Amino acid sequence: MPVSRAAWWLGLVLLLAAAAASGMLVLQHLGSLELPGCGFRSDCARAANSAWGKVPILAWPTSHLGLAYFLALSAAWIAGRGAAPRWLRILAVLGAFASVVLVLAMVFGGYFCRYCLAVHVANLLFAGVLVATPARPARSRGTGVAFAAIAVGSTMALALVESSTAERRTKVSEAELKRSIADMVAPPAAPDGATENAGAPSDPPNAVVEAPSAPPAPPFTGRYRIGPEAAPIRIVIISDYQCPDCRLIETQAQAILAERTDVSLSAKQFPFCTDCNSAARAANMNPHPNACWAARAAETAGILGGNDGFWRMHHWLFQRRGAFTDAEIRAGLVQLGFDVEPFLRTMQSEETLARVQADVQEAVELGLWQTPMIFINGVELLGWMAPDALRRAVEQVAATHPPPRTAVADHPPPAFEKRVRDWREQPVRSLPADLTPNAIGAGPTGSPESRESRVAEVVVWGDYEEPYTAELDRRVRAVVEQTEDVRYTFRHYPVNRSCNPSAARTLHDDACAAAQAAEAAGALGGNDAYWRLHDWMMAHQDTLDATSLAAAAAELGFDAEAFAAAMSSPQVAEAIRADGAAAKSLGLRSIPFVFVNGKFVPFWRKDNEPLIERIIDEARTGRAGTTREPAGG
Repeated sequence: MPVSRAAWWLGLVLLLAAAAASGMLVLQHLGSLELPGCGFRSDCARAANSAWGKVPILAWPTSHLGLAYFLALSAAWIAGRGAAPRWLRILAVLGAFASVVLVLAMVFGGYFCRYCLAVHVANLLFAGVLVATPARPARSRGTGVAFAAIAVGSTMALALVESSTAERRTKVSEAELKRSIADMVAPPAAPDGATENAGAPSDPPNAVVEAPSAPPAPPFTGRYRIGPEAAPIRIVIISDYQCPDCRLIETQAQAILAERTDVSLSAKQFPFCTDCNSAARAANMNPHPNACWAARAAETAGILGGNDGFWRMHHWLFQRRGAFTDAEIRAGLVQLGFDVEPFLRTMQSEETLARVQADVQEAVELGLWQTPMIFINGVELLGWMAPDALRRAVEQVAATHPPPRTAVADHPPPAFEKRVRDWREQPVRSLPADLTPNAIGAGPTGSPESRESRVAEVVVWGDYEEPYTAELDRRVRAVVEQTEDVRYTFRHYPVNRSCNPSAARTLHDDACAAAQAAEAAGALGGNDAYWRLHDWMMAHQDTLDATSLAAAAAELGFDAEAFAAAMSSPQVAEAIRADGAAAKSLGLRSIPFVFVNGKFVPFWRKDNEPLIERIIDEARTGRAGTTREPAGG
């Protein structure tokens, strides 16, 4: 007989909950949604990148399979109207078994993906409901048709979306790869924005400029090398033994070395693990819990076994994906020809920790934000995600017949310069129209007051309750006040779903009221009123609420009733909604979200250095800036 009405509704709710959680993971994978706790190197990312994150053979994301499965089950459950055909029960039991396996994989893998867990809990509960339901063959054909139709349809739709997303990502990677290779084959030039000789006259071509007061830069290479010391093509890879992408690039590099004699390879460590990596601790992220011990094992092998010993351990670690137990490392040491006890004592020494931490610090200074980070002849290889990118780059550099050089010739730019370059190399985007534009500084491009100079257009999406938004606003405003050719527009992205449906969650309770107040001030008092209230709110983030906003509006001379009516008007609501949608369409993943001259700014802040100021200066002058004074505050 059919299940009870209550059980049927419970089953449907559980299926829809599982489908919703799976759908959010799909959107996260596609880059259309930023889920809390699912950022880069999060536990969600580790789940997606694990051996269980893709369907074997098909290499299709498990989240996609889950969404198609739960949508199809929901359709069958609805079509059956409470009937539970035997095949459906068997399928649900198999699905429950898969959930148990995937939960165990999370437990033993040391990562906790809350959305994955929500899927599995809902799936297991549904299986319990279904198993308790008496089997009934009636309407089983209609149930099967509904399941098959939705399963096939959703799978095809997801396959098309996945293909389109992969194509888009490949295009981005190919463009980055092309720019990197162009830099590698270009004639040597002084680093962009070099500051040591700021203001010095130009030197004739081929002149050698010496700086006696500055010590020579150390060679850019790892402690151990495969290939000749002086090589036409010098590859340096900064990696993590537990990083799947690092393993992929390592495989490419070893294949290249097996085929060519004009290439050298050296390795540097960046284990993304809080045990030895200050950057990981600062980010409170520990995605690769054994990576520090893996890196220290490699360094120990180098200390005890020299160059050959390092590379034997290096290969062994990548083969094991950087993971090992005490018994496994002991067996591996015997296999690799090391004395076990001396090796383990050395691995736990301060020397190995210091070596790894030195590599980590160097990587941070180079601007590393993900592994692997790859350099060819001192130039970072962007777009390494493109198919066979490393081999293609090596072949194109080799085609220019570079002379053999040592690592002394390689000088990657520091993080500050790299982050300016990251902005410089972004494509120019067409920003969606602002329904209620409010800007300060120079007139818009093309206006009479801007025609005589190059105007830097700065557009920021932010939230009046978000601290970094306030810091960025203060720094951009300072630039605007000091120059006459910078135009600054602030657009709303309150992290509050009550007024911004594009937000993934609600973090700031009064962010909507603040955005509404700014829009109301602009509607009633024009651009000047908008910016007066904007400044007040940025300066009073800690006390923003309905009472303080009303008091600020009254202090600025607004009638209380008129101001309240403007705040709640449909025009204000639409302006905020449209700003949020515009940011999301451009790929917003965090705030503040910044564009300068139509180019996305991936990094606007670095310690106390004037990074955003430097970017704006280059945008307004068309040349690399030279100022490196602290930003202050």
